[in-house]
Parts: sequence; C-alpha cells; structure tokens
Amino acid sequence: MAFKAGDYPTAIGHYTEAILRDRSDATFPLNRAAAYLKLGKCVLVETYVVFFLEIRETEHIFRYEDAEKDCSTVLSLSIQNVKAYFRRGQARVGLGRFIEAQRGVFSIFLGLCIC
Repeated sequence: MAFKAGDYPTAIGHYTEAILRDRSDATFPLNRAAAYLKLGKCVLVETYVVFFLEIRETEHIFRYEDAEKDCSTVLSLSIQNVKAYFRRGQARVGLGRFIEAQRGVFSIFLGLCIC
C-alpha cells in the first residue's frame, strides 16, 4: 500500500522487514529495488533545484546502488527473472554505467534463448 501511495521510504522499510523474515523470496528485494528506483528518479530530477530542496546530488547514487544490489540478489535466487535484469539495467543507467546496463539487457535475451 505504501508503494502505491508513493511513500517509497515506508515501502522500503516494509520490504526490508519482509526480506529479513524470508531471504529466499525474490519478490521482496525485487519490489524494494523498484522503490529505490522511484526514489532515485525523484532525487535525480530534483537535483536541478538543489538549492531549494537542499538535496545532495550523491543521494540518488546510493539509491541506484541499493537497487542494483537487490536485483543481483534476485538474480542469484531466480536467474531468469526478467524484471530483475530490467531494473538492474535501470539502476546501472542511473549510475552512469551504460555498458554494464547494456550487457545485462543482452544477457536477458541470451538467457531466454538458451532455455
């Protein structure tokens, strides 16, 4: 409910609690990654008005790094999770690591073709 309401920090807290209770369920880190990405996008847009909001430009980097880590966790649990590849690619683009993002997208297609 918090995610749908746009309360991403609360959603991240709920997903973190769920992850601590069940580390084998890939849904929780995948959803937490989506919340991190939402926060990262908001902060990235708001950095243009940094003087008014007092937001440091580096804040979005941590959110993208956290999203990337969560997606890698999901892929260790479920190698063919297309959403995890996609979200990890979004996080890598947010971090400015375009080649790695591109490689991840290609691995989606290669992985799906092999199976």
